Amino acid sequence: MDLNTSNGILNRNYGLVLFIWTFLLSISCIWTVQNEKREAIALATNTALENFNQDQAIRFWAAERGGIYIPIDDKISPNPLLAHVAEQNITTPSGRVLTLMNPAWFLRNLMDDYSELYGVQGHITSLKPINSRNAADHWETDMLQAFENGLEKAQGISEIEGSPYVRYMQPMLVQENCLKCHAEQGYTVGDIRGGVSVSVPLQPYLDAEKLHITVLLIFHFAIWLFGCIAIFNILSRHKRHAAEQHKTFTLLEEINSALKNSVKSKTTTLQHTEQEKADIHHQLQVALAEIKTLQGIIPICSSCKNIRTDHGAWEGIEIYISSHSESKFSHGICPACAKKLYPDVNLGE
Repeated sequence: MDLNTSNGILNRNYGLVLFIWTFLLSISCIWTVQNEKREAIALATNTALENFNQDQAIRFWAAERGGIYIPIDDKISPNPLLAHVAEQNITTPSGRVLTLMNPAWFLRNLMDDYSELYGVQGHITSLKPINSRNAADHWETDMLQAFENGLEKAQGISEIEGSPYVRYMQPMLVQENCLKCHAEQGYTVGDIRGGVSVSVPLQPYLDAEKLHITVLLIFHFAIWLFGCIAIFNILSRHKRHAAEQHKTFTLLEEINSALKNSVKSKTTTLQHTEQEKADIHHQLQVALAEIKTLQGIIPICSSCKNIRTDHGAWEGIEIYISSHSESKFSHGICPACAKKLYPDVNLGE
């Protein structure tokens, strides 16, 4: 596998890893952002529920005591709807004038002050309000109608004067002490007289949510960037390792090719050497055979018949022929020499 193919495979594999890493971080980021939004709404809803329970506790406490007498001042004035109640206004021995506040009237004033301080709005409302200030808005009207059809509680998000609010509302059932003011409307104990709603401004929670989401996005981006850097570093190391392996493999191939060529050359040389040796051996064998058969011109003395060797020495013909051939001598005497050497012996007899 060449280096370009290896790098292409690495790029595809690490591209897939980068895609999976980005996908997982994106899923985590989306889930976290959605969870933050749910948390913001949940916190606002819990705040609304806490305020609702607090308002209900105050209203029940005041209802059990038949109302509360409050000094009349610039903010507190007698409730005209309680004009038929005996002892609506009383004077203390010190001369202070107190007016009776029924639970709804007391709670409404409390809610107004509380709303000015913290922005949380409470509202006692009804489809048939005695006081026009208790008239239901559009969302409350829908919920009151739902209460009459069996809904036990309601919560949601709606706008009040152009700002988002988390709304929470429960029906308000007629109790015995409620008939003191509302019997003229035809209610009986257990009827749904209206509802109590609490509205919590959502914008502060949305602002906190945006801040948290910004931090989370930065955090996720930092993690994603760190992961990308790590992936690219690992990819670079693998590419360097692949390049080194390819370089080593190429070098080994070159060495192997050089060794093969060297072996081939030496083998050819050895083959030529062996052939040369064989040729030399053959030539030597031929030369030896020629020597053994005494081919060529032999320098011999014309008188004593000695033969001159290659070294310049003179040897007898028997010695020379024995040393230069496979021939062996056996000695006898010819008739001519016998007559010459032994004239008195008749060899022919």
